[in-house]
Amino acid sequence: MASTTAYGSLSVEGKPQPRTTSCLGALKVAPPLALLIVLIMVLAMAMGSIVVSIVVPIIVIIYLLLFAAFCCIAWPFATSFVKVPYIALKFHFKLVSLLVEAAGRGFKPTFPEWTLAYELIISMMRYSFLDYGHIVADANAHRLRGPFQLHGKTILKSCCRKHNTVPEKLIANGMEHMWMRDPEKKQHRVVVIHYHGGGYCISDPLWSWPTRSTPC
Repeated sequence: MASTTAYGSLSVEGKPQPRTTSCLGALKVAPPLALLIVLIMVLAMAMGSIVVSIVVPIIVIIYLLLFAAFCCIAWPFATSFVKVPYIALKFHFKLVSLLVEAAGRGFKPTFPEWTLAYELIISMMRYSFLDYGHIVADANAHRLRGPFQLHGKTILKSCCRKHNTVPEKLIANGMEHMWMRDPEKKQHRVVVIHYHGGGYCISDPLWSWPTRSTPC
């Protein structure tokens, strides 16, 4: 029996079956990819050196910008600046492998309830924290708080509009908390929430709270 919630359709009869990589899924992706390659080859033959002098530098610049972004992502997981490019390359190759697997499924997520973006994010987070989580926990937690806070600020307003909540800072026991309250109820309450696991200690109050649907 399936029930519908705010987060999608949930089946209570059994676990959803994951999609598997298949040749059929890869064949669905092959025609548009082949068409793109043919189009590039035709343009290269028609325009010759102009295409090479314009397209190649653009590709190089895009790749360098992408690699710089991976280096920024790798910085919190590195014990020294020298290791940043190496970790960035590992993240790069991991993302490419995930995209290849997704192409084999026709760019569909493993489970129907997921989105491809969600699967890529959690897969990359799992990969990075399994290999380098101890470095973040022991020495580099402060490097992640800034990006977490920036992400929270980016989605805060839209999430509050969606759930009809108002953000308000709450200082209790010398610690800063984020209170998502009803916009019409003004009374102050102290809500104690217990999270299992230790990941929240390296986060920022703004990172996790905007996605909460229930006002405190």
